[in-house]
Amino acid sequence: METPICRWQFRHQIGALVLALMLILALGASAFTAHANIVGTGLPVFLENPLLPWSMAMLAPMSGLAIKTMISHIRHEGVRTAFTAAVMAATFVSCAAWLLTFSINYHGLSADVAIGGLFDEPTSLDNFLDTAFVAVTLSTEILVGTVIALTLGKIVSHYSPDYWIRNLEFEALAKRLAALAARAAKEGNALAKLKGERVEYDESLSLQVEIALLAHDGRRGQGNQQTL
Repeated sequence: METPICRWQFRHQIGALVLALMLILALGASAFTAHANIVGTGLPVFLENPLLPWSMAMLAPMSGLAIKTMISHIRHEGVRTAFTAAVMAATFVSCAAWLLTFSINYHGLSADVAIGGLFDEPTSLDNFLDTAFVAVTLSTEILVGTVIALTLGKIVSHYSPDYWIRNLEFEALAKRLAALAARAAKEGNALAKLKGERVEYDESLSLQVEIALLAHDGRRGQGNQQTL
């Protein structure tokens, strides 16, 4: 049975509103980050077709939602729990990796500048760290959006469950009701048979009463003839 939002617990109403706003921000951030990195490549195919980068960038938020919808196809509770735990663990690892790569690529508020290396060609390690930072940023945004969506879905499931739980008491009552219905049908047939027999007995009794009255009237008529 679904419960209207107006009848939710107040903490769940506030939590759902905050999570919905955070989900929009997370999905939007992943799309903008992907778009910025695609356009930043400077490839003519992206510059000449502005919609192409956006279509590719939208794969990022859709990936987060796709991971969220996977859990709705899992019916075994143990697998659902394991899947959720795996997403949470992957999000934690991705956030830690993002903090690490961010701190390596951006040195904070330090005023020291290594002039000797300012105009050096980027090394293979620099290119790897840049690529890793982009990949980790996207994965973190996708997984954060997934976790927010899972949490929001958990709140909604309290008031609109999408699963069934066996009610053993209901099943026992249903079996008892079926047995009583069968017994009632059997007793109904017996009652109908008894009613039929009663009708026959009533008609037989009426016939016997009429015969007795007729015989009585006949004897009275014979007595009157003898008197005359």
